[in-house]
Order: sequence, then structure tokens, then C-alpha cells
Amino acid sequence: MRTVNPWIRVEFVLAAVSFVLRALVPGNGFDAHPAVKRIGESDPAIQSRAEDLAAEIGVNDVTVYAWETDVPNLFVLGGPRHSHVFATTAALEVLTEDETVACVGHELAHSRHRHITALTAMFLIGV
Repeated sequence: MRTVNPWIRVEFVLAAVSFVLRALVPGNGFDAHPAVKRIGESDPAIQSRAEDLAAEIGVNDVTVYAWETDVPNLFVLGGPRHSHVFATTAALEVLTEDETVACVGHELAHSRHRHITALTAMFLIGV
């Protein structure tokens, strides 16, 4: 079994706690970052469809953000109460609206089933 430098774990825990606290609180300020904007401002249809998907699978609140970067990716922070889905501008440029909504649904499923919490716990205990 490989060993992880304990300082890396400390840094990860501090970053995770920061993100989790921000992700669990509505009006968390993610969009205060200059490279991050709520997608509802530029594409309200995606935000609306994400809200419909969230309600259908049992996620109470979802906000979709567009993050300006050249790397195509979507990821989620938060849990079933408050989910924050980030879609990079590179991904939004290559995906159709339907494909984007499908990817958002995939990310919401991670949130609904608390995969972020599970992966964080496994990292912290060294699995």
C-alpha cells in the first residue's frame, strides 16, 4: 500500500471543508470568482432544464455555473440539498444543449447519491 504525505491530506481536508461549506450554503459566492458565472445569465434554458432534472431525481436545489477555462469538463459540488454543477466554457462550446443537460443530469446523480462525500471519506481514510 502506498503512503500519502500527511501534509497533502491536511491541505486536501482544508480545501474540502472550504468547498463543502460553500457548497452547502445557498448564495455561497461561487460566482464571485471572475471566471465563474451562473449559467442562467447566459443560457436560462439549461438552468431551467437542470432544475427540472433535479426535482425529478430528488435534488432540492441546483445552480449551474459556466467556468471559463480551456479544459472541457463538468463536475458537481454539494449534495442532495444544494448542488452546484460547473460546466467549463470549453465543454459548453462542443456540446449541444441536450448533451449538456444529459451531462448535468449525470453530475446531479453523483450529488443525489452522495458520491462526493463517499470519495472524500475514502481518500481521508486512505482507501
